Amino acid sequence: VAVSLPLAVTAWRVIRDRWGALGIVGKALLLSCLAFCVHNLDFAFLRDLPEAAVFGFTVAIFIITALSITSLAVVLELQAKQHARADAELAIARRIQSNIVPRQTRLGDLDIASYVRPTESVGGDYLDTFEHDGVQWLMLGDVTGHGLGAGLVMLMAQSTISALFHARPQMDPAELNYIANKVLFRNLSRLNEKRHMTAVAIRRTQRDGSITVSGCHDKLMIFRAGDQSIEVHEANHFPLGLGFIGDLDAASFGQQTLTLHDGDLLLVCTDGVTEAARGGSIEGGMFGED
Repeated sequence: VAVSLPLAVTAWRVIRDRWGALGIVGKALLLSCLAFCVHNLDFAFLRDLPEAAVFGFTVAIFIITALSITSLAVVLELQAKQHARADAELAIARRIQSNIVPRQTRLGDLDIASYVRPTESVGGDYLDTFEHDGVQWLMLGDVTGHGLGAGLVMLMAQSTISALFHARPQMDPAELNYIANKVLFRNLSRLNEKRHMTAVAIRRTQRDGSITVSGCHDKLMIFRAGDQSIEVHEANHFPLGLGFIGDLDAASFGQQTLTLHDGDLLLVCTDGVTEAARGGSIEGGMFGED
């Protein structure tokens, strides 16, 4: 009784309160547990009867088999439901992230071509453009790591930088990165996340082709249409990326001016391009900068 009564009471409560919510497998597991309770009692009464031994062992084997099958099936069913729920949440995050990437193909009189594809369901790459009153901005970033955590940090960065774009479109890229770094560091500290985001901010205010660049990111490459040459520019205007060190002063953020002429091409990308598998096969090495 000491063994069976708690089991029987628990089973009765499940039948009373949760029977309608159980699936076939759950109901089978519950009935197997009730059979186990009864079998504990029949052993106490029938153990001294030799003719009942075969019956008792047969019932015990049946119950153990039923418990082994149904309990494993219930665990698999629960895991399947959890995976389905997680997949649904990831699908929402993936849709939000894909829809937030800018769709326009022009920024002022500049032609824009962009492509974003996460390695996993959700990625940490960030791309945004903004134009207001003759000022054009392009922002590219890459949050460390992959998956949902990196994607959430990316959305946090997008909200922060987008607000700065709208509030002060005339600010310098160095000042933009300085303020964004402080905000991201504070938010990431609250989340206890030691992530950072490499980023490059590009602003264009003049129609003479000059652009102002401030970043800590992969190299910028310019194809010069005039002499068919390639220029490579380092983006190392501040240390370690955005959100990693909170006490960097404004003087730690630099910037430079570059000039684009008609027909020139500016390539700004994350390491998702340079570290991609060459020819689609990792055996061929990385795609590389060349």
